[in-house]
Amino acid sequence: MPNIVPIVDETEGAFKRAHAELLSLEGQSDLLDVARPPGCLVSFVGVQKLLGSPFRIIDSATADIDTRWLQERVEEVTQPALRTFAYLGLDSVDALGRSLVTNPDLYITDNIAKVESSQVQSLLTSYCFATKLNHLARALPPPIVAPSLKKLESMQVEVYSSILNNGFDDTHRARAILPRRFAGVAPGVSPIAPAAFLAAAIHFEKLCV
Repeated sequence: MPNIVPIVDETEGAFKRAHAELLSLEGQSDLLDVARPPGCLVSFVGVQKLLGSPFRIIDSATADIDTRWLQERVEEVTQPALRTFAYLGLDSVDALGRSLVTNPDLYITDNIAKVESSQVQSLLTSYCFATKLNHLARALPPPIVAPSLKKLESMQVEVYSSILNNGFDDTHRARAILPRRFAGVAPGVSPIAPAAFLAAAIHFEKLCV
């Protein structure tokens, strides 16, 4: 077996320390004259900063722990995405946002620039805020990301309801996140998450093969 050093430390210099540890292990292997494949570093942190999505192998022996870790990382990415809606200046959206974020005190609406135009609010929601978690649907299994995707979708739907003077009933809310050709107005991600994940998996497997 090769020497494998996992990186779980997020502090500065963690990669260099892990690399030094690997070199030390490789040196000991040379002294013992053990023939083995080259060692490698396996990072469990920082990947989301590079690829936009957390990464962790779901092992059959530790599936519950691995799944919970991924869900927690997804929720960490979701929190700032929810808080961006504060810039729209819509009261009902802000009320919903505070109920969805982990720490309502961080959902700040005072002393920030806010959008006044309904058209701009709509465009920002459709093309900026609504797409912030799309990459998660492609990179992670739907059961892991669906709860967070639905939170973002509920914020999107509330934006359009607020723009229309809170005129959405249950039917409007259900239809709002349908594809636009089916009269949807807010690009929903959770309904298509399984297809997005499957398409991404096919590309990844093709690359590996």
